[in-house]
Amino acid sequence: MSTASSYDAGKPWLQSASDASKASQQWLESWWTACAHCGAADAKLRCAACKTARYCARDCQLRHHAVHKSLCAAARAVASEPCCPLCADPMPRDVAQIVYHACCGKESCASCWRKIGASPELRSQDCCPFCRAPNRKTDEELLSRLRRGVDRGDRLAMRALGIKTRDGTFSVARDVAAGLALLERAATPSDGGAGNRLAQADLAKVFDNGTHGVAVDEVRAERWCRLAAEAGDGDGLTLLGHMYADGRGGLGAPSEAAAAPWYRLAARRGHPDAALALAGALLFGERDAFGPANIGLSLFVDLAERGHAEAQYKLGRCYLHGEDPPRTVEDPDVVTLDLDAALDYLGRAARQGHEAARDVRRSALRMARRNPHYLLTSR
Repeated sequence: MSTASSYDAGKPWLQSASDASKASQQWLESWWTACAHCGAADAKLRCAACKTARYCARDCQLRHHAVHKSLCAAARAVASEPCCPLCADPMPRDVAQIVYHACCGKESCASCWRKIGASPELRSQDCCPFCRAPNRKTDEELLSRLRRGVDRGDRLAMRALGIKTRDGTFSVARDVAAGLALLERAATPSDGGAGNRLAQADLAKVFDNGTHGVAVDEVRAERWCRLAAEAGDGDGLTLLGHMYADGRGGLGAPSEAAAAPWYRLAARRGHPDAALALAGALLFGERDAFGPANIGLSLFVDLAERGHAEAQYKLGRCYLHGEDPPRTVEDPDVVTLDLDAALDYLGRAARQGHEAARDVRRSALRMARRNPHYLLTSR
């Protein structure tokens, strides 16, 4: 199934001005008010470091410390936004919108790089805005700079060269073992500093999915994933949430409640897949286990309106079939069956290449033509 989407990952979806976004953003920022340890309502004490977890008493905070320690580090990392050294704006949350300058090992936002390219005066200088080294002209020149960066201990250079070696791109002979070794070198924390969070997330995905001829190793995937998450990486936060939700990596029984804080931090970081998982857990999981179901609907609507194909597909199915499983009379659904809304969202996803959305929409149209009361009998 294709999940192509026009969703702009470089612009945080939380900045939408829609009512759905306002509701979901307010909830994401305030999170829950219950004690993180015992679940008592209206807990007043907050963790002084991350301002995320709440506790009803000091004793609960001390008992919960071992569980909260990793999440606390991640929350602090998400809250501290690095800035572009050229324009002083926050760095883009999408890695594709960050430019790495191999000559000096510094990074800038892609927006600044585009402005340099659009200025005839700056473009004519044809050099790095930091060290003034001439821009590279060939792949071999880029590789030479990356190798020099590796020699001086630049973790960004290690990751870049490791990916190119692993995948055999930029005229580099493909060597998976050597590429992964470089990624591990970039990702491993040392006395000189923390490991590179992007390399940690790369390794977590490799061991979790078993790609590049590597055997699946959930324990190693969890280790790298947690390091990336604690450094505030959106992919690491999302994958760790998935592992908690599925009970993988030695994390115990599957638990959406344990996954939710990691999804929430990734959503604040602007990661759409985390917001999608959080929306599904809120709307389709155990009612009010860690948040109201109507916030799950707001998250779905916000993502769908921002152009996220998978959110459009799931929201369309929800408007078509209702919540699954359906709620009771005492605990009613928050979604009202609406054929027009269902066809609209499914159509948007289908136009982006989402094959399942196309098939469901065609089936719904056929059933609606045969039975005018289709929605009343489809559940």
